[in-house]
Amino acid sequence: GAAKQLDYKETLRIIAEFDRRKLPLDSYVVSTMMQLSRKLPDARDAYKVLSILDRPDVHIFEDEVVFNTVVDACIYRRDYKHLSRAIDGYPSSKVRASVRTYGLLIKCCAILRRTQGCWNFWDEMVDRRGIIPNDVTLGCMIDALVEAQRVEDAVALFRDWKTKVTCDTIIYSTLIKGFASIGDADRAMALFQDMRTDGVESNHIVFTALINAHAKNGLMKRAEQLMEEMDKEGCKPNAITYSTIIRGHCVRGDLSSALQVFEQMVDCGFRADAVIFNTLLDGCVQHRNFDLADELLLKMKNTKVAPSNFTLSILVKMWSKRGDLDKAFEVVRSALK
Repeated sequence: GAAKQLDYKETLRIIAEFDRRKLPLDSYVVSTMMQLSRKLPDARDAYKVLSILDRPDVHIFEDEVVFNTVVDACIYRRDYKHLSRAIDGYPSSKVRASVRTYGLLIKCCAILRRTQGCWNFWDEMVDRRGIIPNDVTLGCMIDALVEAQRVEDAVALFRDWKTKVTCDTIIYSTLIKGFASIGDADRAMALFQDMRTDGVESNHIVFTALINAHAKNGLMKRAEQLMEEMDKEGCKPNAITYSTIIRGHCVRGDLSSALQVFEQMVDCGFRADAVIFNTLLDGCVQHRNFDLADELLLKMKNTKVAPSNFTLSILVKMWSKRGDLDKAFEVVRSALK
């Protein structure tokens, strides 16, 4: 009951009562605690709940269900310590992985930046045990390769399994993001066309990745055409989409267009955050448009957007370029207070 009501303090009190009565924590209690750790709004409270995994009477390798629940919770909270323990303890455990478990193991290795570990689990699943991956597990492996900047390996794996596993929007969007990360707009577009030919629906993640691929190459006209196409298909741009377009204009030094997109974003009801202001400010400093930078700083203040550490680094660079070192040192001193 306490776990369902997200009352973690009461839940920990109940665990203490288990200890007082010298009762072990069974798999049901552990699974319940893991589910609670995912739902808690405060990450610090979630980590306190996850600390039960340090107890000697908690055995996560007894069955697959408990193991999956623990790994899933630790992935969600990016609990690197317990993820490492899960991966290191798995080979000698009683757990016989299903296709779902392999997806979690691959995702776990990806988070820990153990790309070879991802391949080891993939080979164990496919070659040694003859298990056919599903779309989720294939997606986990492709995502792991893209995150490791091994885009060509991800594409090769996709080509190998495309006819055997249903490839959904998530898999296509992951590969398109991979092409965007290496600035290959042509291959991103080619895959997008393949996606349409295969009848796979697009979403705002796909379009944003495509826009990013073009913006990185300074192809802003095509990027804005994609944004219009996105809107026609009923995929509404989000703040990340707008930020991508703004960044592309800033890189080219077209601050006027960047500001127009910024104002369009605000008119559509999105609140500008420090990330977008930083993108604009950095563009202003790079291209020495200090008057516009001053206007943006005033707008930041008026809209009560708190500066981040990156904002402060931009301001130090700006005042240095303006030849006012006193102002630059003042920014540093204010940051240290």
